[in-house]
Parts: sequence; C-alpha cells; structure tokens
Amino acid sequence: MGACYLRALRPEWEVDSAGVRAVSGRPASKRACEAVREMGLSLDAHRSQSIEALKGRSFDLVLAMTEEHLQCLKRWEEARLLSSLRGEAQSIEDPFGGTLADYRSSLNQIKYYIDGIKNLEYVDS
Repeated sequence: MGACYLRALRPEWEVDSAGVRAVSGRPASKRACEAVREMGLSLDAHRSQSIEALKGRSFDLVLAMTEEHLQCLKRWEEARLLSSLRGEAQSIEDPFGGTLADYRSSLNQIKYYIDGIKNLEYVDS
C-alpha cells in the first residue's frame, strides 16, 4: 500500500516493495486493494516479492513499517523506520490478515508518514 501511494505521489521515482515474510508472485489482498481503491489508487498490477529478491540491489532509501521489519533490513544501511520521515520512532502495525478497518488504519498512517518525505533534504536534489 505504501509503495502504491508513494508511486502516485512521486511518479518520477523508482519505487519497489517487498515483504519480510512475503511469498513472491501473489496479488495484493482484497482488503489492501479496497483500501487503496478508496483513495483512487489501484493495486491490480501488484505482485508480492520477498526481500530476498532484492539481494544485491542498492537503494537511496529503504523504509520499514515496524522495528521487526527494520531488523530484517539491516543489510541496507539506508534502512529506517517509515515514521522517521517525520522524526518519530513508531511502528505501524502490519494489517496482514486483519479487517478492512485495519488496512484503512495502516494506510492512513503510512500516508501520513510518506507525506513527511518532503522533509528529506536529498529528495529533490
């Protein structure tokens, strides 16, 4: 959901998405699709991938929703909590398996923190 929103916000950026426990090739959940659809976005083309699929790649920024996720991303020194975009250190609960309300709540938090990306100095340089 976060990658979908960030792509819409900054279409000129290359944005990728991967999960720490994801099985590669699966479509987004119905609830995730519905939550982003309510924002006028689509996950129809999304297919999951594991962070293992990203081995050997470099990134300008790697964002994690939770501290647990962040620990799995230690190989990238660019890794940080999504909430750090607003100077916070708060995890966003992964809604996987939850209700539509859970997905909406997570998406709203993700959106709030991604909207803080304008505070990153290197973004437009």
